[in-house]
Amino acid sequence: MIINGVGMDRIEIKCVNDGSRFLFFDRNKDGWTTEINGNGITAKLKVSDYIANPSEFFSEIAGQWRGWEGIKSYQSLEGELMIQATHDKKGAVLLTVILSPNDGTDDWKLQHCFNLELGQLERISQEMKAFFK
Repeated sequence: MIINGVGMDRIEIKCVNDGSRFLFFDRNKDGWTTEINGNGITAKLKVSDYIANPSEFFSEIAGQWRGWEGIKSYQSLEGELMIQATHDKKGAVLLTVILSPNDGTDDWKLQHCFNLELGQLERISQEMKAFFK
């Protein structure tokens, strides 16, 4: 997986295994847009979260690079984005991202897994801090 910050208005987390991407963009005071695309699927939705954002989540897992037990997770205020991280204690983190619109229809839900190397966590954390500043 490769992290590319494009200015402070966009973050791209790209999986080197399959080329799929997890994007953050269109930040405003009420939230941001997130997108997952790859493997023939694209899902994009607006995340409403003016109270908390995943920046603290990524800082926490970056600070625990030696490993942790169980699942670390972040969920947006309205539940349209959930991010879960597990550590294999061998140098890898599995990031599971779940997108689900909070429009009352429950028409779809997308879950996609991204494999991360531990060395990427600090960079991801810094990108998130800059994006959500």
